[in-house]
Formats: sequence, structure tokens, C-alpha cells
Amino acid sequence: MGVLVGIDQGTSGTTVLVLDADLEVQAQATRRLSSRHLGDGGVEQDPLVILASVVEACGEVLDGFAGNVEAVGLAHQGETVIAWDPTTLEPLTPAVVWSDRRSQPVIDSLEQNGLRQRVENLSGMRLDSYFCAAKYRWMLEETPDLTTRARAGRAQFGTLDSWIGLKLGAALTTDIGTASRTQLTRPGSYMWDPDLIGLFGLSIDWLAPIKPTVHDRGMLSHLEWGFDLPLRAVLVDQPAALVGNGGLDPGMVKVTYGTGAFVVANAGRVPPSRDLSVIASVGWDDDRGPIYVLDGGVLSVGSALDWLSGLGVEIDEGTHRRLAGRGPSSLVVLPSLVGTGAPRWQRTETASISGITSATTGDDLVQAFLDSFAFRIAEILEAMTSSGIPRPTRLTADGGLSQSPYLMQRQADVLGIPVQVADNAEATALGAALIAGNREKALGAFSRVFHPRDVEASRRAFDRWSETIDRHRPK
Repeated sequence: MGVLVGIDQGTSGTTVLVLDADLEVQAQATRRLSSRHLGDGGVEQDPLVILASVVEACGEVLDGFAGNVEAVGLAHQGETVIAWDPTTLEPLTPAVVWSDRRSQPVIDSLEQNGLRQRVENLSGMRLDSYFCAAKYRWMLEETPDLTTRARAGRAQFGTLDSWIGLKLGAALTTDIGTASRTQLTRPGSYMWDPDLIGLFGLSIDWLAPIKPTVHDRGMLSHLEWGFDLPLRAVLVDQPAALVGNGGLDPGMVKVTYGTGAFVVANAGRVPPSRDLSVIASVGWDDDRGPIYVLDGGVLSVGSALDWLSGLGVEIDEGTHRRLAGRGPSSLVVLPSLVGTGAPRWQRTETASISGITSATTGDDLVQAFLDSFAFRIAEILEAMTSSGIPRPTRLTADGGLSQSPYLMQRQADVLGIPVQVADNAEATALGAALIAGNREKALGAFSRVFHPRDVEASRRAFDRWSETIDRHRPK
């Protein structure tokens, strides 16, 4: 039995790991990535830099495994999209990142034409610029030459899994879970929906064929490796992280704290009840059909702290240690630097900080942002339980900020349930590898578990935060 390779191509970086037959990590490498934030709500990345990060990280970990790779799984950013030349495979646009808001005029136009309900009824998702469909339409409207090329068959549109696979020699495909988050399919369908395609002014010919999550997509190859890698699975990064955290049973919930913080719950094999406050999509599938997930995201988490750090506020391990043991912050922060996702869905809403005085310190600001992340997670989970999943008895956490003892304790306190921190922070790459190898892995031991301690004070702070945010929201 050969090794499994998991590739996590995320917004802030690409991580690749190698698992042996006992599912133990044998090698791991990461390449960091940056995004370009534009003044008009745009967030972009260079596709060629993304590709290079995959090639370099794979090259670093694969030395010594030639001919011994059983399967590769690729997890990707989900709603980040690009257009490329189908002949040369060269990018025709930057990678438009999932948090990009520039397609809001497309949403406004559909709504003004009375089409919101039709799109939502067909797709099962709230009409929003977060999803791929509006981004594709915006690309065409923003770049006249792209429209001409597309109509002549000289432009392809897709998510990063399709383009990266093509550039490295695999077949042109995407998977059912990725497709279900484009707003161009009906729930659980393996086909692009002609009605939704038409509503957004697109063509099925411009999109990759939809395949199962586990499917033989061909071989990835590059001169830097010197051998082929069998690409056997593709899925969105957040469901991959749920798998990597052992979330294989209905009702299991995880949060990944990265560039954003994303809550994902396993909703089982029956399509969830229609509730547009959270996203219901296919997470992945197997030989028995689709497995559905509910999810919602705090769109600015690590990126919000990066912004704060850019202003000169010190944020390091020492900062998080100093905050440990504090009660809830008296400041109120709405961390919506790129708008607000589930369950509020105000993509044009701006961030805010209230309660600042001359005595406010840098640590106070960091604490208030961390509290706001925990509070946003709490309201997402409340929306999920209203959508029909059982209230979780514990939460699994991974990602960079899961290493913050202050944030994890506040999260446990405001939810009133234990928060267990994954020993392997790279749950997304792990999940991609497990899916590719058709391996199930039960939840393992967690060396760090945060039990609720200060629930009443945290809930009071959450209620005060909610009231303040609601009072100051634009009418």
C-alpha cells in the first residue's frame, strides 16, 4: 500500500502532507500566499503564484516517494474563480477570491429584475456575491474582450481545482461539492442547471464537467517531481477539514480559524431544510450518494488581525498569552472588513469598533477582535441549529487561531460546550488525503480541550455585542 498525499490550496497558503499506511504524517510543507485587497471591495491573487506554491510544496515533501503514491486529494478555496485560455491554459484574469465583493452590481441587477426568489428557489442558496455565478458574470461585464473570447470558445471559467488540475496534466473536471457552491446547480445535482446558467448569462460550454468527489482525474506531473501523481479526489477546503477532523457522522461540527473562520456541520444524506441564513451544499459524496453540509463563515478573521497588525498593533504568541484569563472585552467589534456572511448576509456592511477610550491599549483591541470572532461563530451555530441539526455537544477547532488559548476559552464559554483543538492543525490537507484514499478515520485524542468556565459573563457579553451591532446597522 502506497502513501496518500493531501494538498490544501488555501487563501493564505498551500500545505501538502504525506500519510503512510497507518495514516501518520511522514512529510509536510507549506508555502505562504498573499492577497491583493483593492479599494472597491476586490480581493485578488496571482494564479501563477498559487500554482507555483502547489508545485514547490509537493516537490519538497515527495522526495523519496517516487512510484509509491497511491492517491492524491486536492482541497481548494471553493468560491475563488478564474478564467483561462482553453488552448494555452494561461490565465486571462487574476484569481478572484471568495471574499471579493465586486460582483454586487450583478446581484443588484437580478434583484431589481425580480429574479432573486427564482435563483434562490432553484439553487437552494441565498443570492449573494459570495458564490461563483455572480463572479463569472461580473468578469464578463468588466472585461469586454473576455466576453468576445468566451463566445468564440477561447475562454474557460472555473474554480481553482479545475485550472490547477489542467495545468499539471489532469482532466478538466470539478466535483459535485464544488459545483453545488457555484449557485449554478440544483441541490444534489451532478449537472449544471440550464435555467441558472441562463439567469446569469453564462454557457455550460464554459464550465468543467461535474464528477464525483472521488474520481480518477488522471495524473499530475511536473519536472520538479520527476514522476506522476494520481489525482483521485477534489473537494472544497472546509468540508475537507470536517473530514480531517473526523466529522463523518451527522451533527458533527468543526470550525477552521484561518483567513476567515468557517463553521461546517455534517447534515447527513438528506438535503437540509431550506433556510437561507446558512449555506446548505454537498460536502462530498461516496458510493451511496451525496453527503450534505451546513456552513457559514466569518469572512475576516486572520485577515482582520493582519489589518490590525498593519496599523502597528503588536500581535504575537505573547499577546495571546497575556490575554488568557481575562473576562470578556468591554469593546464591541464587528469584524466585517469584506462584509458579513451567514447568518446576517450584509456583504456591503463595513467593520466597526465601539467603546474606545484614551485608556484602550493594543491588547484591548486584539481581545475585542477575538471576542467578535467567537460571537460570530456563536450566531452561525445558532442559525444552524434552527435549520435542523442537533445542538452540538462539543466543537472541534483547527487552523492558526485555534492555537490562541484566549479565543478557544471564549469560544467554549459563549457556546457553553467544550472546544477540542485538533492536534494536527492541517486538518484540510489530512481530509483531502483521506477522501482520496477512501479511508475513514475516527476522531482521535485531543491534547487540548477547553471546557466552559465563564458562561454567564460571556453570554451577557454576546447579548450586548448583538444588541450594539443591530442598533448600529444601516437601515
